[in-house]
Amino acid sequence: MANWTYGGTASSPVPTSSTNGTSNVTYKYKGRGSTTYAESTTKPTNAGTYTVTATFAATSNYNAVTATANFTINRQSVAEPSCTSTTYNGSSQTLLAAKTSGGYTNEAITGTNA
Repeated sequence: MANWTYGGTASSPVPTSSTNGTSNVTYKYKGRGSTTYAESTTKPTNAGTYTVTATFAATSNYNAVTATANFTINRQSVAEPSCTSTTYNGSSQTLLAAKTSGGYTNEAITGTNA
């Protein structure tokens, strides 16, 4: 399972089993290390480190088999806001925090110079 960045497109496990097929597999996700995420069949969405466990069901010819893989959902980077210099004139100035990834748009923050 590949890593991805929070807010981006989540990856999915890629099952491979030459004996048990790839359609009879179930997944469970659990946080690892300092990431708190109880075992669940729901793929996590928050930044952190995780383990996915794939269980291939038994077939008429083969026993069930389980495999695990670790993956990370990386934190999203945030652009620092910037503002041009101006002389205080009692009017509000606009600060623009530019965000270019993760599907977020630019955010304008208005404040008054002091």
